[in-house]
Amino acid sequence: MMANWERNWSFSTAVKRWAIDPALFVSVDNAEFCLPQVFNDAFAGHFGRLYEREDMKPLAAVLPNVLESLRQKMNALELAKDAKLPPVLWLRLMREAGVKPVDTTVREFERWREQMRVNGLTILYRRFDDTKTKFVEPTRERDDLGKVVGFTVEELLNEQRAATRNWPYHHRWKCVTESTKVSPKLPLLFEQAPTKPKKSVAVELPNVSRNVAPLRKRTKRTKRNRQSIERTCGKPLIDVLEKCLETEHARKSSVLELKGRNRRPYKSQLSLDKLVDALKQRYFKQLTCTDSTLKRALPYFVACPRGRPGGLN
Repeated sequence: MMANWERNWSFSTAVKRWAIDPALFVSVDNAEFCLPQVFNDAFAGHFGRLYEREDMKPLAAVLPNVLESLRQKMNALELAKDAKLPPVLWLRLMREAGVKPVDTTVREFERWREQMRVNGLTILYRRFDDTKTKFVEPTRERDDLGKVVGFTVEELLNEQRAATRNWPYHHRWKCVTESTKVSPKLPLLFEQAPTKPKKSVAVELPNVSRNVAPLRKRTKRTKRNRQSIERTCGKPLIDVLEKCLETEHARKSSVLELKGRNRRPYKSQLSLDKLVDALKQRYFKQLTCTDSTLKRALPYFVACPRGRPGGLN
């Protein structure tokens, strides 16, 4: 499951990502079309669609109990149904409600935290102060971090404040990532020995005939990040494509496998052209973009076979 950990989530998003294992969707036929309505009904307290199908029995054994436990906890906290909280606070609430978070989602959250640390960034959560009309506090020294403003993941997940009622749910929160003066020591796995610069060597080239085209200088392919692909293809498309790929991977006859080359989340045995055709055929209502736009966006998520038409080099 891929998620934006820096944004605040709604209750429905938190349930789908933290509390429901994607493996429960594998046996559901046409999951990408029927499950959205099933979840909408369930959040409204109606479970008829969930119980009427045989292939939804594994999901039906989990979802109603999860929703009941979470709603009881939210009522006790006087937390509104439309509350939006950082993912770490939904995780805290689920643990307090006795709901076991999904292992794969927890691992993804930990990978995000580790990647931030490797990049020299600290994850902080700031509380909105109504009197100052800005996100503030606390400002204090932290071990290995120096003086920072905001709560760390561990503090927001575990800190108790008896004097503050329903802490920390009745606040507006903003997640920020910033560099700190004191960087935490990284595991040896991420430390790299300095490399010596290579000496340039002059090579005498033979004369080239006018009829022979000069060789092109091979340029190194630039690494695309999330922001650049969103600028190129549009953020709405990237968000929709990401959800479609999650749904596709959960299918029994999926064309996707986990862990592609160069840290891509997925890989496929299909060429890029055939993968575009397959996805457009199954998710034509969601993927309304042109094939060429989809071909630019897909390689960010999926590694296709090398050396085949439409594949990645």
